[in-house]
Amino acid sequence: WFGVLVLLRRPPRELGTFLAINAAVAVGVLADAGALDRIGLARAATTIYGTAALQLTLLRAARALAATAQRAAAVAEAESAVRRRRQVAERLHADRRQRYRTVRDAVAPLLAGLADGTLDPADREVRHRCAVEAGRLRRLFAETDDVADPLLHELRACSYIADQRGVVVDLQLTGRLPALDRDVRRALTEAPLLALAGAERRARVTVLGRSDEVAVSVLVDGPGPAPADPPGTASSTVMVSVLDEDDR
Repeated sequence: WFGVLVLLRRPPRELGTFLAINAAVAVGVLADAGALDRIGLARAATTIYGTAALQLTLLRAARALAATAQRAAAVAEAESAVRRRRQVAERLHADRRQRYRTVRDAVAPLLAGLADGTLDPADREVRHRCAVEAGRLRRLFAETDDVADPLLHELRACSYIADQRGVVVDLQLTGRLPALDRDVRRALTEAPLLALAGAERRARVTVLGRSDEVAVSVLVDGPGPAPADPPGTASSTVMVSVLDEDDR
């Protein structure tokens, strides 16, 4: 039985070989003792058959139990993978719906006004609104990118519209940025986005990163409207400095 326990997880032929050797040794001992007559041989055969049947039955039961456990583990893993995929799909769907609502609430009225003529593209305020919404759209696209520094990547996306207008944007990073969730990054980039939309020639964005604090400041040469309170969590703080040409 000790040999059976040792060889329980080994291939069946190894256990069969072990039982055959054990039976041969037992028969040899009986023959050496002179007890291998007809009755002794029958008793030995009965004992070997009975014990071997139990041991092989135990082997088959252990194999069947192991196979059942493997199938159950495979089914559980497959179900877990399906649940993970469903959760990821639901999260992606919710994010897409949120982005769609953001675009619909902000961009759709602006496009409708331009289409029906109620908004004049020559108006400076209308152009500023268009630049702001274009920057927000690019930020939405940038939020889904897998990059090493998401905040810097989204700030570059916010400055793209200013770059297209010929504004020289200088983006500087000091320190090391901690991990920030999307809502905090959106709050930190909202004020620079509004300021960059009003820049005329030059703009400078400075990011200061610490282990427990991130500060983003923006300096532009255009008047522009005062940035509104950024969305996001109450713990996020955005500090903005605006320098007009008349103050130089």
